[in-house]
Amino acid sequence: MADDSPNDPLPHEMNWREFTARHPDFVEAINLGVVAIAELARDVPPTTVDGAVALLTGSIAENIIDVMFLFENERRDGAVRLLRTPFEKHLYADYLTKHPEKAEAFSLFWAVQSKQLLDGLKAHYGTEISEAGAEGMRKLLEIAKEKIEFNKCEACGSRLPRMWTKVTPEVMAKDAAMEETYFFAYRYATLLIHPTVMGIDHQLHNPPQLPNMLLHVRTIVMRTVVLQWEWFRKSKTVTGTAAVALNALSRAFAEPTTPLR
Repeated sequence: MADDSPNDPLPHEMNWREFTARHPDFVEAINLGVVAIAELARDVPPTTVDGAVALLTGSIAENIIDVMFLFENERRDGAVRLLRTPFEKHLYADYLTKHPEKAEAFSLFWAVQSKQLLDGLKAHYGTEISEAGAEGMRKLLEIAKEKIEFNKCEACGSRLPRMWTKVTPEVMAKDAAMEETYFFAYRYATLLIHPTVMGIDHQLHNPPQLPNMLLHVRTIVMRTVVLQWEWFRKSKTVTGTAAVALNALSRAFAEPTTPLR
């Protein structure tokens, strides 16, 4: 029988119990990272850029809790589908720190989504807001148009943008040097989200490999803590709760992962 000590190369597949037996400090390290993320986003001055970055990164903490809950209960397909959300938030936050002039577009996009929601309520339920509310919405959309590029959709005729930026997550991931995590936490996760033969097959018969995916969870948590520290604290030297979390995360899972099936 092969020796199953933590120093052996990772097997091609393992369940949650086997993984935590090899890496008993992993869950605690992730929890420390979640606490650091929430702490670094707390009490951030509500300026446009800082507020947007704090909103994006701070909310990653609860997303990671949800992802870990699913992993711990062997719901790997669901965990990977959910993993796209915190990863995308990290990319947006990273992009805004490098392009702070785009923060207003990010913040104003809620007006576009509110208009879409209100139009849907009117079309399906006959619900309308007051005339004063509608006028306020028109003014907000006019402000948004100055910051967000509005293009008419030839298919549906809508003039509302689908996103607050035309820069794709793939481009953001390259700029953030997170291409590998992009493939798993965004591209692969998207294949599982959509109801296609491939997505359903992986859901029913080919769940994502546990060691590989948990490494990307750790990457997102670590990179988020570093991003927050460098942006909010304006320093490369990490101290306090954040330093404790990063040290724990770096020690918790340092082995190479196996290729994706």
